[in-house]
Amino acid sequence: MFKKRFTLILCILMLFCLSSCKHGDDVAGNTSVTSIPDKTDTVLVMESPTSTPTESPTPSTPEATEKTVSAATEKPIAQKSFFNMADITRITFYAYYGASKGSDVPSENMQEIKNWLGTFVIDEKASEMIPPGTNTIKVEIEYADGTVVKKGMDVATVDGERYYLKHDKEPNCYRDILSKVSLE
Repeated sequence: MFKKRFTLILCILMLFCLSSCKHGDDVAGNTSVTSIPDKTDTVLVMESPTSTPTESPTPSTPEATEKTVSAATEKPIAQKSFFNMADITRITFYAYYGASKGSDVPSENMQEIKNWLGTFVIDEKASEMIPPGTNTIKVEIEYADGTVVKKGMDVATVDGERYYLKHDKEPNCYRDILSKVSLE
């Protein structure tokens, strides 16, 4: 009888601990600042556990994207565009990167694609199980200084943590460009 009550009490305590972590309570109470390397200006700011997540209106230009969004851990993330949009000379899309021949963005669609890529921001923390097909489509961006950056378009890893990317609706030309990718 004592064992059953003791086990029940332990179960209740464990559920209480799990539910507090699930609701975003910070167990350690740490504050940290991290950034994404490789041609990005994104800075993640993890605020103290006493702060309240807020959301400001979505800006209309990629240069002014400063937004606070609740992540899965309920911590605010200050966001700028995930992709560095300065001095781009070439953009190529791939399906199954490494196993396909990419499709370069034509010059007449370059500005429209740049504007769209400028809307990509880090969203909520990704779950443990990422759905099949995630990051199947990748983008390769070449800059004027010769730097080439290859990134997935669904999930990003920042300091060992995976986050979903969110963005505006793709322009019509994106589907046309992607249709030219071949798996040869």
